[in-house]
Amino acid sequence: MDDKGNTLTNPIDGKKTLHTNGKFYHNGSWFYEGSSNRDFAMEFIAAASLAGFICMPIFDAQLDTNRLDRIAFANNLAKGKKSIYLSFHSNAAGNSINPQALAEGVCCFVGSLSGTGGKLAAEIMPDVQAVFDKWGSKRRAQLVHDRPLDETARTFMPAILFELGFFDNANNADLLINPAFRAEVITAIVAKLNKLCL
Repeated sequence: MDDKGNTLTNPIDGKKTLHTNGKFYHNGSWFYEGSSNRDFAMEFIAAASLAGFICMPIFDAQLDTNRLDRIAFANNLAKGKKSIYLSFHSNAAGNSINPQALAEGVCCFVGSLSGTGGKLAAEIMPDVQAVFDKWGSKRRAQLVHDRPLDETARTFMPAILFELGFFDNANNADLLINPAFRAEVITAIVAKLNKLCL
């Protein structure tokens, strides 16, 4: 956001949705996933830094950037250091013009369920699910998936890619723009990381 509170975004990947049920999001129009992702990432960095973690943002705070470039940058930063790669996203089930998806809820992706990222996700996700439950979101069928996404397959450190709700679902979209909800999700993640003594 700029100093006037305007969301600055350039969603080059086109991940956006227009909710036609009278709900308005970023500057009264489209819901841009990239803007929501950056809100989570920046707020996580602030909370985790206060908790004593050293956080290295690998994204542009105003623009969507190439994920392969972000991953390469993270890999260079992590050389020889105890690190974890956390990537914040939201999901979509419909198309960008007329979604109004019914799918909602939280899950994450890791490179391997038996790897460090998978074990961390298995500890973290029930606490994140509890936040979604508290705020009335429906559940996904599975919390932790092992799938070789770029963020989980190309990183040299354990990685978790969070899918924090569906941005084309009006109920989840309402949550994603709510700072109190984001704060509870972030608090759950940071508290669990602290407990695991990373």
